[in-house]
Amino acid sequence: MKVSDLLENLDRQGVQLWTDSGKLRINAPKGAITPTLQAELAQRKTEILAFLEKANGNTIDDSSTIGDRDLSLQTIGRVIGGFCNQSMIGFKSPIIEPKAMAKQLKVTFKPLPKGYKNAKILCFRELLESRLRNSGVEIVPWEQATKEMSYAMEIPFLKWQRTIKTRAIKANISAVIGVESQPDAIAKAKIFIAERLYQLYSRFIPLLSFSGISY
Repeated sequence: MKVSDLLENLDRQGVQLWTDSGKLRINAPKGAITPTLQAELAQRKTEILAFLEKANGNTIDDSSTIGDRDLSLQTIGRVIGGFCNQSMIGFKSPIIEPKAMAKQLKVTFKPLPKGYKNAKILCFRELLESRLRNSGVEIVPWEQATKEMSYAMEIPFLKWQRTIKTRAIKANISAVIGVESQPDAIAKAKIFIAERLYQLYSRFIPLLSFSGISY
């Protein structure tokens, strides 16, 4: 039996196999790993590891750069899927055909903060976008991946009303890639004012509700 057929059969039984630092990891329901299956996996371990590493884009020739290695399809899939080595419970391995997985993904890049000048991040961002496109991932422009949302905030009797506009990510977007930015002095002031207004509003509403009760 071919390795691909073996893994497909195991997947139907809920048995998941993946590689981790050159080791074969297994996640299976209780009783799924029979002595016969265990012996077969042990016998074909090297063959299975080679297949999984090749399928997940881990096979790297000597001409590959460090950037290319760090941006393998397996790495990208783990980042988008939120996988980390510390959370193995319930983990399902990546799709055996990573390029098929990539073609199902829609990713958008959040616009960089105004005046952003970190050269390393800018270079990595360009490399990541290029690698995603070449792998078959659909890169959706920020304007198409989001929609404008408006929230009205009003304090009764004070004739104060403010409409807050933001952009919400559409449901069909698989991942948003951006950089963490620290708010400047003006942004911090706006946050402070908004928090104080909300506190005032939240205290004012119960008073209105109480005063409206009649007996």
